Amino acid sequence: MNLQIYMPEVSKKIPDGARVEPKYVFRILDREFQKHPAVAIFGLENWLTPSTALAMHIDPNLGIFLKPEQIPLSTLAQMIDTHKIIVLCSENGKYQFTAKDIKIDSNGIICCPIPTDLMAIQRRDGFRAPLR
Repeated sequence: MNLQIYMPEVSKKIPDGARVEPKYVFRILDREFQKHPAVAIFGLENWLTPSTALAMHIDPNLGIFLKPEQIPLSTLAQMIDTHKIIVLCSENGKYQFTAKDIKIDSNGIICCPIPTDLMAIQRRDGFRAPLR
């Protein structure tokens, strides 16, 4: 399956106010994961060769579960205990976070803890609500 993925935003280009309050991170990700969107997985050091996965499930105690799409086993093995940038796109915009301490379960599913930092990047400046 060919999935549409998007590059992460450079921290210098992320607008002020894009950081989601920690108390809303799980709620937002849970809502988005119910749609099973494609996600892009980028290395912190190399953005040229992203991997793709489908957002499968999020659990408040167990974390995030992603189903790899055409990721070689050797690449999956290299992800273990690393940090990656995850980019998830929806009709509301783009969500970006750093996945830490990645694990691969016995079924080849990518697992990681729920992030504490989530960036919500709207599609265009024109969609932004004015701040009061």
